[in-house]
Amino acid sequence: MNAPYSNVSVNSSFDTDMRNESRKMINFPSTANEVTKWLAVGILVGILVFNSTILILLLRKKHKSRMAFFVQNLAIADFCVGLIYLLPEIIIFRFHIGWTRYACYILYGVKMFPIYVSTFAIITLTLDRVYVIRRPISSSGRGVKYRVSLIVTTWVLAILLSIPYMACVRFNNGTCGHDFGKSNKVMLMFDISLILILPVLIIGACYICIVVTICRRERNILLNENIRRSLNSTHKKDGQKKSTRKPLIAQAKIRTIKLLLIIDDDDDDDDDDDDDDDDDDDDDDDDDDDDDDQDQDQDHDKYAKEDNDGDWSFSLLN
Repeated sequence: MNAPYSNVSVNSSFDTDMRNESRKMINFPSTANEVTKWLAVGILVGILVFNSTILILLLRKKHKSRMAFFVQNLAIADFCVGLIYLLPEIIIFRFHIGWTRYACYILYGVKMFPIYVSTFAIITLTLDRVYVIRRPISSSGRGVKYRVSLIVTTWVLAILLSIPYMACVRFNNGTCGHDFGKSNKVMLMFDISLILILPVLIIGACYICIVVTICRRERNILLNENIRRSLNSTHKKDGQKKSTRKPLIAQAKIRTIKLLLIIDDDDDDDDDDDDDDDDDDDDDDDDDDDDDDQDQDQDHDKYAKEDNDGDWSFSLLN
């Protein structure tokens, strides 16, 4: 007679356990939403703070390097990603604040613009690194106009690619989104290719090119060192003692000649300005120039003598 009541107690305890488990399962998504919400807030704060700090530090520098110019552009693009893309997503979807019509058309219209700018900024920086490493002499002649033109091109291209999103914004009963009709899958694949696949391929190819270039130059340097050693082995002991310092001396001499050329160019410019301003001192300037020419001839003779004694070879350095 007691068996049925015992089954009831077992079933009731089983039902209680199931209800507790169901409550835990119901509470788990809410906990996950809270975690993702505050994680997104932390990411947003980090993006805004770190990129603004980089911008402040770079703007305070008077003499900016080539790399700093492109890093500054990348910091601006990433700051726009946090401000235009992440901030509306966190406010509306994580804190459950409804869309208004004007906010929908404005924010969703420019939503993809910072993503494109940030992606193109990374690609531009990488391409410039390849250009500097592969063609150092040609890249050194490129000034600020070249860098500004690259950056302006990336921003204009990002604006052009964002126009379809501006034209396909749809607002309906507090919800906002893009509607491309039957082309939704096509636009999705286009975005994945343009934002993920294509940048990865370009950046990967650029870094492979950089590694190959560096390895090739190291191999040429080792080959030149072997040639120097084979040539120096035929010299006398005194010549061998001097040959140990040959690479450093040759590099220092090349740098000195480059500096002399720059200084001579600057002196020529200054002399031209002085000749235009002071026409009465032409005779004195000619005498000084003759003295300078004699001094330079003596210096060239001295360097030529050192070339013969030290056996410096510039062809091996190229």
